[in-house]
Amino acid sequence: MPSEELTERTRTADEDARTRAEFESKSTEELFAATLEGEYDDDAPWEAVSVLRLRGGAGVFEVAKLYCGSEDAKARAGASAF
Repeated sequence: MPSEELTERTRTADEDARTRAEFESKSTEELFAATLEGEYDDDAPWEAVSVLRLRGGAGVFEVAKLYCGSEDAKARAGASAF
């Protein structure tokens, strides 16, 4: 019986590039929202974090400040990634 690890689908370079392009076209607010979706180990939220880090600037900083003041612990933790 194959292990779960072996049967798990691996993303291709093309899929990674499409995901990255999709995230790069999102607004800062949409990217912050994407960081809250899924589980901690999911790829999509971390891809959103990566795009936000590369984008940087005052706009990202201002939204991160808002998330730091959130009552939602997951939002506060996500904002601390910056």
